[in-house]
Amino acid sequence: MFTRKKLFAILSLLCAVILFSLAFFITGCDESPSGTDETEGADTPMLSITADFIILRSDTGSNDAADAAVTIRKAMREIGAGEPTIATDWVKKGETAVISENEILVGSTNREESIAVVGTLASNEYIICIQNGKLVITGANDFGTLKAAEYFAETYIYGKDKVEVPMDINYKGSYETIYYYDIPVTAGSEYYDSHLTVSCLQGIFNRESDKRIYLNRAGSGSDSWLKIMREDGRWLSDYGLETIKSLEDYLTLTRPYVKGIVIFDPAVPATVNLATTIAGVEDRVILSPDQYDSLIGYYEGLPITDLRGMFDGSVTGSAKNDVYRFAIENYLEKGLCSLDYLCYYRDCFNTRESGDTAYVCIRDWAVFNRAFVYDLSPWGDEVPYDDPNQRLGLDLETYRIMLDTQYKLTDGKQMTEVAGFFDFEKYANTGRHTNSIHEPVPTEWETVWLITPYNCFQNTTTEFLYNQSLHSQYELKPLTQNDKPTERKPENKTYISFLMADYDATFPLYFYLPQHWSDSKRGEIPLAWGINPNLSTTYPDLIEYYYDTRTENDYFVADASAAGYFNPNRVKEEHWDMVAEHNKKYYTLLDMSLSPMVLDWDRLSDISKDNFLKFSPDGVGVIVCDFHGNGGKPETAHIWKGMPVDELYNGFNTSSGEAGGASLKGALRTTGKQRQAQFLLVRAVWTSPTLIYDSVEELRRLCPELDIEVVDMYTYFDLLTKSLED
Repeated sequence: MFTRKKLFAILSLLCAVILFSLAFFITGCDESPSGTDETEGADTPMLSITADFIILRSDTGSNDAADAAVTIRKAMREIGAGEPTIATDWVKKGETAVISENEILVGSTNREESIAVVGTLASNEYIICIQNGKLVITGANDFGTLKAAEYFAETYIYGKDKVEVPMDINYKGSYETIYYYDIPVTAGSEYYDSHLTVSCLQGIFNRESDKRIYLNRAGSGSDSWLKIMREDGRWLSDYGLETIKSLEDYLTLTRPYVKGIVIFDPAVPATVNLATTIAGVEDRVILSPDQYDSLIGYYEGLPITDLRGMFDGSVTGSAKNDVYRFAIENYLEKGLCSLDYLCYYRDCFNTRESGDTAYVCIRDWAVFNRAFVYDLSPWGDEVPYDDPNQRLGLDLETYRIMLDTQYKLTDGKQMTEVAGFFDFEKYANTGRHTNSIHEPVPTEWETVWLITPYNCFQNTTTEFLYNQSLHSQYELKPLTQNDKPTERKPENKTYISFLMADYDATFPLYFYLPQHWSDSKRGEIPLAWGINPNLSTTYPDLIEYYYDTRTENDYFVADASAAGYFNPNRVKEEHWDMVAEHNKKYYTLLDMSLSPMVLDWDRLSDISKDNFLKFSPDGVGVIVCDFHGNGGKPETAHIWKGMPVDELYNGFNTSSGEAGGASLKGALRTTGKQRQAQFLLVRAVWTSPTLIYDSVEELRRLCPELDIEVVDMYTYFDLLTKSLED
């Protein structure tokens, strides 16, 4: 029988055991998330590293290996622990290596201690250990060696009085990897098909894997962005880079994430878009019939969807429209596709045989987002070039069914981005379609006019883009712009402000803007760069780069029309609160409050201006093009409830400085002595700062009687407001 005293003692002992076990469990779980360190406790013998040591690196290593050695020496110098000598393992032919006892082996040296551990590492691992009394700091490759050196410096040098390492240290760490694949440039359908396959597999892999694939094609410029994003401090700087050497290796890498096969039908070009939709929704690899015969060995046993012979026009009279009706019914209507994106991608009509991959390399984005992919005409008054035997207006009818389905799925509670652009040759009078009654620009406007009431907005010209499925995964924090300039009163001057325009789509942001961003005159005069803030969902890291590298004269504003290209007057009244919130979210993220290029068919309605006031209170510029001939009138300068509104001049000639100066003069009042302030808001499309600078100088030469000042856009709208209030 237990006495109270004995019972208390037993309970105390049990509590002590439980607490000890709990403490042991907590301590035992305290490991670094990126590696394992098998060192012992505080009584473990230590190796002291002093200036007498030699940091030995491989003679054949890359810059990363050399930087690794420098990283360790620099860290020791900065804490006052001396400055060890750096040497290489090079040995003159016929001589024997001189081996010191006090060596730190950095990277893949010719020492047996290095050789012993390098072979134990996976491609993205590094190790810090002691072999035969020597400290080994190495990765499986030179980049891994640099990561190991950085870890060693942070853990064992910085913040310490001296450099000591446990004799039984055996730390193995890892880092994330980018798999780099340079797409072989071949010709014709072979190139098209292989490009299609790898692009869509990239979308699946980058969505499902914890690793990343980065694609490049010679001349595309995509590798330049990779170099920028791997610079010190940028988000890919801690990623290793591993080259995929062949298509076979690429297919092997991505194979675990593939759940099926879809074969498109070259006889019905629209099936390429259906195949892309299926690939995204069902994680399937896209193959042409030729590829199926040669690559099926990689995908034995997987379910196959074969689109060959499925579509013959028996439903609508058009095989093309049968494809999209099938896709709408079986994928879009069932809620299997993205509510955020529709992808307006050119199919393989007139592109596959020529090897035109402009709308192939971007398909990782559609697959990554499980988006619905289509290619239809916005016109109902002529048949498209790619399907001349369809009944009049059929493409537009299918287009409206798709938009209406997406609208119902969103329940009118969110906006959808239409990523992509219409095919000029199919739907406007370019290329071989010279008998079309429609010009390209009106076709663009018709597309936006069509999609806006369905709460859709356009992200135009998205061809020849790479790696959207990778760049988009950067987590963008709210950005800040230059401070607004000090307010001042208007004088008897000619105030001009330039919108560096048409970076409202991903392609110019990715390809054109870098060319003008490096211009020697950038920063000499104030310029407003028109970047649509919704592009932060696709290339957030690119936008942050531009913000980081701006001068005090570079500002960022929205382009056509706000956070996405839409016609404000076509937005349904019951959806304006939602649309305003959509824009406000992106404007806040990019610290914007100006919309100098709003595009519409008539001057802005009162309700449109009321809602722009919610997210663009510092100013709005408007271009009106009434392609329907309904009496649309150009915007006039006025103040709406404190928000200045002005017309954006759309006639700036950017062919040369002389032509630019002449066109600016034509837009100004230039007769007699200037007696009051005048204002000119100018759209400059894909124009260099040098050309802007030269055009202003030419204007000054042509109009010596004018006191001309180029001002930033905040100052412009503020001075305009004060001038209108006088």
